[in-house]
Amino acid sequence: MLITVDGLVTARREFGDTSCYIDILTKEYGVIEVVAKGVKKLNSPNSAACALFAYATFCLNKKGLNYSLNSAKIKHSFHELANDIKALALAAYFAELIKFTATPEQSSEDILRLMLIGLYELCRGGDLLTVKAVFEVRLAKELGFAPREDTTYLNLPLEKIFKVPVNDEFINSAEGYLLEQLDVTTFKTLEYFNKL
Repeated sequence: MLITVDGLVTARREFGDTSCYIDILTKEYGVIEVVAKGVKKLNSPNSAACALFAYATFCLNKKGLNYSLNSAKIKHSFHELANDIKALALAAYFAELIKFTATPEQSSEDILRLMLIGLYELCRGGDLLTVKAVFEVRLAKELGFAPREDTTYLNLPLEKIFKVPVNDEFINSAEGYLLEQLDVTTFKTLEYFNKL
């Protein structure tokens, strides 16, 4: 059966002289492993779409749970990640998290969206620690590990959230447990949460 999906290449394993296996995160099928024959040839039309962290439209042959690449057309390449080794390492970490948490043959639309936004923020030069924190928390939420409404951080004393002693100059008495003087990283984290 021939299927067409949009997806992000999250892993690539070489085999033979001209072929490789690629893991593609799709919104319809989760993470799927695809055999991509001939993509390492110099004249292959599919080589750019099968590069690591390439977002593309893939036309696949499906036989049972096995997929093979028929054709591909690239939509966006996150090649800017190659300019910053720390951003590339963080993107690889995100891909590993996705590999071990996304369920094959199940819808992963929100996880794909989160991964694309995370890669975009890394390419844009976003603060690495902030992007990492937001990605991990949002992924946990998408996987069903979000805290219950009655046990959120808003109900905890500041000593447990920030692990710093709380004194009157940092607490806004009218707002209860909110800090007046949050650091820049906290504001950036909240800004990213609002975007997602």
